[in-house]
Amino acid sequence: MNELEKTERRVDMASQISDAVYTYENIYTDAIKAREAQVGQSVSDVSGIDKIAVGKTIVPTDTEIVGSMYDRDTGVAAIAVYDKLTEETYIAYAGTNAKADGQKDIITDLTIGLNDTLYLKKMSQPAIDFYDRVEAKGHYITTTTGHSYGEFQSGRVALERQVLYNYGFQGAP
Repeated sequence: MNELEKTERRVDMASQISDAVYTYENIYTDAIKAREAQVGQSVSDVSGIDKIAVGKTIVPTDTEIVGSMYDRDTGVAAIAVYDKLTEETYIAYAGTNAKADGQKDIITDLTIGLNDTLYLKKMSQPAIDFYDRVEAKGHYITTTTGHSYGEFQSGRVALERQVLYNYGFQGAP
């Protein structure tokens, strides 16, 4: 695969996985809500939920999910996808998703507009921590991506961790 083909592949993968991360987030949060409704209280043991969400999230051919996360406090959701053709790993961050997160993402969107840097740094920490965990497993991360608020997260991670490529779709202001 030459460099032009790799670039085209990165853009295509970024587009597809920035959509797939919403599927992961929705399945994950729906499963938490269902379990909480079943037991009648908030649950802290979500061990099997991540596997279910990953298993139901469809990613492009010749790729596999090698990491995933959802942070209940901030609403940050992400998947790391290994591309067997380029031998690179991409991380996609979910954007604003009131269905999954209630008001968390909307409040953060407003905070982006107000440029409250301390709050935004706190809200971005789970995204950075996820990048660090995936990288610590030996994955070569070349690309971050996201849509809307997810683009804000991926851009922040790309800047702080000096990621080579960051592709965003309808980024937050």
